Amino acid sequence: MLKEKNHLYGYLISIFLYLGLLVYFSMSVVKITDKQSLDELVAKITLRLGRKPTQQGILDLCVRLGQDHFEELIQRLTSVPVFDEKKFQDIMTMRKKLAKIKWFPQEGSGFINKDDEDIYSA
Repeated sequence: MLKEKNHLYGYLISIFLYLGLLVYFSMSVVKITDKQSLDELVAKITLRLGRKPTQQGILDLCVRLGQDHFEELIQRLTSVPVFDEKKFQDIMTMRKKLAKIKWFPQEGSGFINKDDEDIYSA
């Protein structure tokens, strides 16, 4: 009987160790460059809700918000504008409208290089 109990305890300890290691290794460390903004957000949420949320909970919700508003997230992450199909078509339409306008350089137009004048005057 004692041997069976020891075997059961050893089995339970193994399970707890496995679960502990699983939790430990499934957590990732994220470096936050603007910690003050996160602290301010925690303070605002605390005032509104009347309870203090965890930073982890806020970051988890931010990830979900990023998934729900993916296009807006992409626009905020890129310094170069992201073109969708509609924007691309608008640009091409405007290009076709303006293609018929002739450009005549003025005297002393400020071209630094002769090649520039050839390219832009054609």
